[in-house]
Amino acid sequence: MTEFCQTLFTMTAAATVAALVVMVLRLFLKKVPRKLVCLLWLVVFFRMVCPVTFEAPVSLVPDRITSGDVTQQVLPAPAEPTRTVTPTTEPEPVTPTGPVQTTQPDPYSILFGVWVVGAGVMALWAVISYARLRRRVADAVLIQDNIYETDRVDTPFVCGFANPRIYLPVGLDPQLVPHVVRHEQAHIKRLDHLMKPLFWLGLCLHWFNPVLWLAYIFFCRDLETACDQRVVRDLDRQGTADYAAALLCLGRDRSLPQAVPLAFGEENAKGRVKGVLHYKKPAFWVVILAVVLCIGAGFLLLGSSENYLEGRKVTDSCTWAEGSPVHLPQELQAEAIQLLKPYLLTKEEISRPEASPYEQNGLTLLECDGSLPARSYLLYREDDQVCLQISEYTGGDQFDAQYYALSPAFSEEYEAWLTRLDQFLWEDRPDALYATAGPLTKQAEAESLLHPLWQMLGSYTIEMDTSTEPFPLSVQLQRIPGLHREQQALQEYLWLLSLSFQTLATNTAPIQWSRENTLGDWAMTPSFEGAAQSKEEFRGLYRQMEAAASRLRLDQTWYYTTQVLYLAPDLPGAAENGDLSSLYQHSGWHLGHAGFSADLVFTPEGSPRVLAEDRIAHDPLYDCAPLSPGEFPEEVALDLDRYQIKYRTIVNDSQGRDTGYRVYELDDDLFLAHYRADGSLEYVFQGVPEVYW
Repeated sequence: MTEFCQTLFTMTAAATVAALVVMVLRLFLKKVPRKLVCLLWLVVFFRMVCPVTFEAPVSLVPDRITSGDVTQQVLPAPAEPTRTVTPTTEPEPVTPTGPVQTTQPDPYSILFGVWVVGAGVMALWAVISYARLRRRVADAVLIQDNIYETDRVDTPFVCGFANPRIYLPVGLDPQLVPHVVRHEQAHIKRLDHLMKPLFWLGLCLHWFNPVLWLAYIFFCRDLETACDQRVVRDLDRQGTADYAAALLCLGRDRSLPQAVPLAFGEENAKGRVKGVLHYKKPAFWVVILAVVLCIGAGFLLLGSSENYLEGRKVTDSCTWAEGSPVHLPQELQAEAIQLLKPYLLTKEEISRPEASPYEQNGLTLLECDGSLPARSYLLYREDDQVCLQISEYTGGDQFDAQYYALSPAFSEEYEAWLTRLDQFLWEDRPDALYATAGPLTKQAEAESLLHPLWQMLGSYTIEMDTSTEPFPLSVQLQRIPGLHREQQALQEYLWLLSLSFQTLATNTAPIQWSRENTLGDWAMTPSFEGAAQSKEEFRGLYRQMEAAASRLRLDQTWYYTTQVLYLAPDLPGAAENGDLSSLYQHSGWHLGHAGFSADLVFTPEGSPRVLAEDRIAHDPLYDCAPLSPGEFPEEVALDLDRYQIKYRTIVNDSQGRDTGYRVYELDDDLFLAHYRADGSLEYVFQGVPEVYW
């Protein structure tokens, strides 16, 4: 009921805006055929009955309405149940009688009940009125075709849905009959006998909305005016005067609008007489402009721009959680868009920040894809102020970024949104997983729970014996990281992943992790001591696992050269004195489980020259072991005794063949060396890691 009430209120708010726009347009469309305005009323009807719309870059309906923000602010919050313990006055300890569930009335249940009563009364009134009318004309006499005559009515009208009939009162002036019949036949040809009841059904949904009641009155008047204009456009002056006389003679205004019938003179008869007498067929160009205006207005009223920023559709959004990107659900993405959109009009351009905004955690990225230039919006903090980076990619190496400061008012709203974001990251996500906890029945369920491994470590295989419980489970990894520090991070991550798995899969034994390849075997079996016992404990375990995953960077790390320690004599710049890093300032290497690459870029006079292949090894195998004496290049004068942690990694190709690349870990320092096929040293770089996504 809560969701229904919220959806209905969102629909009625959108329909109200559409109805008000159409009412305003009516004032400027008096000289054009009224049938165009009737088409605009169909747009209002669509907004009244359909909760789904199409996406458009711009819309006349405010985004805060279509996104449901207005609904959440106006409607009351659902009542939450409270639990109290029944007190006892006995002097001696007694067995508690147990908690008593007390609830407050749900406001949405009350709203829904009131709405059902109102909608039911309106629908019942229409049904009873239609049934009574059909009984009154049950003995009507057929004159010709679908025209009937009866003495039980005093005004002509159309009644019926599948086979509409025209009913005339007995004794109607014969001179008026042709005009009346022509008018009612125009109603039938225009399908007004269906449109009016349908609009009434839409009004039944929104019976509490006075604006839509007024819209229904105008809609009924416009139906009649459109038929009048259709009839008189083929009449001469005398025929028009006779038709106006018929309206004046048979016209009668009802106090309340109704669903049926389409009576000849019941809607604003005097106004229609004036309209008929003053009607002139508009010029062709006026009609064309009116058609364009109505089509444009209909498009702007039907569309929803809640997923657009500055005319570009937002197709994806993500935020940083413990150093890892997390894609946002549609609801949070829509809230972020609506939060940012009004402040784009008042943003102030600022200079580029010293630190890259991508290096900060807790930022929200809104990506607008599509035709070039592709645009992205990145929120970041600078001196306690929320700032915005707008980037555009036009193809190739063309990338441009502008930086803006947003108003302090945005910071306040942004902090409130971050609270909801934090709930999604560290409560909603783990709670959704925890709700699936239970015994496994097949291996496919285990593979689904371990799916994050595919993103972290690449391909792997699972074996599970389901013959006896607890089910033994083994995971064979195809490769493990190359650096010692990353292998330590891997073990921490696998341990936390094992605990999470045991929490969710209650009938499995501890996971056996292993790797077998040409460089040797690796295995570990974490214990399950510390598995989560409650939803709250699982939230903490989940956050630890996410943090461990962020430390296991793998393919997301590029190591930039900070110093060139050695160059072979035949390399450019090797014989020159001075800082060699200025010649090789763009060099670096990538060490990942999917591939290894190294770039040695020589830049004399601004002309880059690549001396190494971009991809050295695809699906590399890494041989990581403690650094043995004499393994570090003797060409580099380095005091190894001052380091506590000393490891070296040999980069091999997928067949286990040495590529000549060595990575040395000395505490927090990293070095890359390359040996040629003849065993001679080519270069040694020192680098630092920088994470990219």
